[in-house]
Amino acid sequence: MQDSRRLPLLTHARIRYRNLVGQRYLEVSPPSADEVTQAHVDPNAVLAKNGLIPLQRTENALDLTTLFAGFQPLFQGLDPSDINSLSQEIIQTLQGEGAPSTCCCSRRPIWPTPSPTRIR
Repeated sequence: MQDSRRLPLLTHARIRYRNLVGQRYLEVSPPSADEVTQAHVDPNAVLAKNGLIPLQRTENALDLTTLFAGFQPLFQGLDPSDINSLSQEIIQTLQGEGAPSTCCCSRRPIWPTPSPTRIR
């Protein structure tokens, strides 16, 4: 971070996914007014130069490998463009960026309709 930038004392930091390729970025956010009040700190207090954000105010990125391994059966029934759309919506939802608008799954059945089976 630039030396001229000062972070509030109770700053939060989260690693977020920029895209499904795995590019990430660091999201830095100020504390809420309630946090400042509850912590009984000066609202204008800043982190010391070379200060660290404590672990309790940080979040790691989602483990996409584990997450998407569980969706494997669903993804097998979708077109690649639908998989990309659904994957991005899942990530946004799990990162707290809002609920998915319209899931691509609602447009058509996920599983192919079974063909009739002849019983002898």
